[in-house]
Amino acid sequence: MLEGKKLFLLGDTRALKAVTEDFLSSAGGPSAKIAQLSFGGRWREYLPAYQNVLGVEVQVVVPDEYGVLDLPRAITILGQSTGIMIGGGPVRAYQHLFVQSPLRQVLRNLYARGVPFMGVSAGAMLMPEHIAVYGDELELNSSNVLEGLGLLENCLVMPHFTEDVLERRLVDILSELRLSTGWGLDETAGVLLENGVFVRA
Repeated sequence: MLEGKKLFLLGDTRALKAVTEDFLSSAGGPSAKIAQLSFGGRWREYLPAYQNVLGVEVQVVVPDEYGVLDLPRAITILGQSTGIMIGGGPVRAYQHLFVQSPLRQVLRNLYARGVPFMGVSAGAMLMPEHIAVYGDELELNSSNVLEGLGLLENCLVMPHFTEDVLERRLVDILSELRLSTGWGLDETAGVLLENGVFVRA
């Protein structure tokens, strides 16, 4: 793996091909072992596409049909991985599984060691300290700003930015939380950050 903590933020799977070469190079090239964190029944639809684009071994960390995650298995897979990919789906479910669990610290430790991370859609939203949910996931009687993985500081990430008309939502939450940076990612857009600093789109 290359030096530096690399984080790839994607607005949707359509941006995957544009960053694959950089991500795989950071994760060890042809011998890379990628852990894909996912949720929901549709992960089986996306896995072949991920594998075809990445062209390397992909191990899936996903809960069972009851929504329960096998933590020992997940920790073993993550510990053997040279790159971490967090997919799209319901962000509250992702936050419950991967932030409100022992996996949060496991993932933070991997990132601190220099293992590259890629977040796609909801996965990108998980990366900062805060997650601002929107659309169908807004709830009247609970917080709509959740704790994130904390791999990035002082920012928010919102995928599907233009498609879901999220500029007002992003600006409002940045102001409310007194954060300096908002990443609004269209569905074909991706950015690379290294050690928390923008490298390129």
